[in-house]
Amino acid sequence: MLPNSNNIKIACKKIYKLLASTKRLTFKQLQKLSGLNDINLCMAILHLLRNNKILQFVNGNEVCYKITT
Repeated sequence: MLPNSNNIKIACKKIYKLLASTKRLTFKQLQKLSGLNDINLCMAILHLLRNNKILQFVNGNEVCYKITT
C-alpha cells in the first residue's frame, strides 16, 4: 500500500534533516538512520528529487544523496 501524503511529508522532513547534518549519505545509510520502510523511503526520496531539494549520484558502487547547493 502506498503511503498517504502526510506520511510522505513526515518522511521527507526526516530524510532532509539527516542529509542536512552530513555531507552525503548512501541509500543504505538513509534506510538505517531513518528507520523508514522501503516504500516510505523511496517515496520521500522521489519527492525530494522532484522538488530539487536533494541530488542523487553514484560514488563507487553506491547510490548517494546530498542536499542541493
